[in-house]
Amino acid sequence: MKYIKSILVVLACGLALVGCSKSSNGGGDDGDISYGGSVIGTWHMVSWSNVETGADIYLAIEEDGSFTLYQRYTEPFYQKFEGTYSYNDSVLSGSYDDGVAWADSYNVSFNADNTKMTMVRASDQNDISVYEKSTIPDEILSGMIVRSSIDFDGDSVRFL
Repeated sequence: MKYIKSILVVLACGLALVGCSKSSNGGGDDGDISYGGSVIGTWHMVSWSNVETGADIYLAIEEDGSFTLYQRYTEPFYQKFEGTYSYNDSVLSGSYDDGVAWADSYNVSFNADNTKMTMVRASDQNDISVYEKSTIPDEILSGMIVRSSIDFDGDSVRFL
């Protein structure tokens, strides 16, 4: 009987320790951080460490190596940019169709179920943007509130 009580005490202590442990992302509710997730999908920026306000970004990343970026960043309307990207060893980089490279590359991590993606700018670890899997609203896709990148003189500020 004493042996069974000892086993129950050990099991109870073990369960208490497991129940109080933090996940690797600081105890948040997003699950463990993974560096092996997939960038493929449609993403909506939900937070950005920069002080810029009013930025709204949608990023569609395709399996064929192409991307489409819809940004309302420095203009009151969305701008559409397209191009190609590469994703190797958790580093995402790319260039636009006009040959302009992204301003930087990004270290990418994901939550456990690959529904949240965090991008950290390689040259500035304090520049962090967080994206959630999403769909792009129809009014953006239809072009009702979008101007194509070909409508600009090439001096447009690009988010990536």
